[in-house]
Amino acid sequence: MDVFEGEIYDGEITKISDYGVFVEIRKGVIGLVHRSRLPGGDTSDDWKNHVKVGDQLRVKVLPEDVMYTRGKIRLTAILNDQEEEDD
Repeated sequence: MDVFEGEIYDGEITKISDYGVFVEIRKGVIGLVHRSRLPGGDTSDDWKNHVKVGDQLRVKVLPEDVMYTRGKIRLTAILNDQEEEDD
């Protein structure tokens, strides 16, 4: 299953860790959204108050992570429509 730079997905949060959330963007395809790319996620743990397992999250595949063949995808949260047009 191919995943390409800049693609946008509506995924589901499957796990929360100290460094971010894991989002399933397609069946069996999970990527990481680092906490700095989540609402309230700059430097505090406040971001954990904004997410929970099972939440839906719109995400975008980051440019440096088109290497899905390595099994790792990094994502960024889309917080508004403007961010979909950026990049």
